[in-house]
Amino acid sequence: MIVWTYNTLLILSFPVMLPYFLMKHRKAWRLGERLGSGWVNRRTQKDRPIWFHAASVGEVQMTLPLIHAVKKRRPTHSLSVSTMTEAGQEAAKRLQGEGITTFFFPLDLPWVVRRVLDGMAPRALFIAETEIWPNLLHECHRRGIPVVLYNGRISDRSFRNYRRFRFFFKVILRAVSALGMQSERDAERIVEIGAIPERVVVTGNLKFDRPARYPTETEIRRVRDSLGLRAEQPVFVAGSTHRGEEEILLTVYRQLKSVEPSIVLVLAPRHLDRLAEVIKLLEEVGFKWMRKSQIPHEGFSGEVILLDTMGELEAIYSVGTVVFVGKSLVPGGGHNILEPASFGKPAIFGPHMENFREIATIMKEAGGGIEVRGEDDLFQVALKLLTDRSYYSQKSQAALCAIEKNQGAIQKTVQILERYLT
Repeated sequence: MIVWTYNTLLILSFPVMLPYFLMKHRKAWRLGERLGSGWVNRRTQKDRPIWFHAASVGEVQMTLPLIHAVKKRRPTHSLSVSTMTEAGQEAAKRLQGEGITTFFFPLDLPWVVRRVLDGMAPRALFIAETEIWPNLLHECHRRGIPVVLYNGRISDRSFRNYRRFRFFFKVILRAVSALGMQSERDAERIVEIGAIPERVVVTGNLKFDRPARYPTETEIRRVRDSLGLRAEQPVFVAGSTHRGEEEILLTVYRQLKSVEPSIVLVLAPRHLDRLAEVIKLLEEVGFKWMRKSQIPHEGFSGEVILLDTMGELEAIYSVGTVVFVGKSLVPGGGHNILEPASFGKPAIFGPHMENFREIATIMKEAGGGIEVRGEDDLFQVALKLLTDRSYYSQKSQAALCAIEKNQGAIQKTVQILERYLT
């Protein structure tokens, strides 16, 4: 009855939802694939894959060690990876040379889910973090396909919504065979909204299991050359920025230039469809800027590099003298500060880190992450990192030590997945 009610509401709202979906994913509609058309003629396949779902590029990168661990334990099994976003799909496609198929995650409509499961017939479904898709979970349970949520987390906002409909999620979560949660708080929350307590395990956060990265001089030079920068030129990297943050960052950058005139700002909006908006802002404030994709071979002589490409930000963090991670000065939930921290970069972030609260708390307590409250605070911290090498070195080592100290989630997660690698 619960699932029937959900599907009735879903089908009634579908005509309204479809235009929004097409607009949101206008660069990669792939509507046929999202409706499961690619699996229609594969019902006779004997090779039942293990299905990993990782919504976006961050989840794909986090999942890589698990994929490699599963491949090592079951070398004859095929694997499939689905994503929600275009960037995630591009990241997943890099695995295709390893015998792994990739596809866009299907819409959670009952006939679409049945079509995909008929064609794929997966041995198991492993879902990154906490994406709860009622039809998919229900149909997997009906067919005896085990489902595992790994690296699960529940944000404050999601928790409020889930708890309001606990009667619904209590039924849906019965279909999940095991739930590996990032923290005790996440474990308590998933139980409170209906998960069976005996199936919930605290594994830690897989994002800490990325190894510390020590790029060679050649790798650093390659990144700097791609930006047209001189060998020792200081760089202020502002990554994954959102509306309302660029104005603050440009003001802080102007202040930093008064101290260190040679510093260059690499500005990386989270969503590339905002480039026109950011360009207008750059023109208004009068900085000499250039798109990263248009930097000439002879080098960059301006002030601001606008990152207009996908998949390059993480490598660019490796050359940052000062690094800020966005969606955190404005209410938005934050982004993953472990990407720059894995290079030994002290990550600066704002107060709005609700989606990464555990990571932010750990990094702050260790001294490898620095929270700022606003423009003045950001300038003072950036200036100290830029001018005090002893302070910078201390924060850098703290970031690396914090990552090393909090590793181990991969091993715990693989132990859970192994139960379902038939």
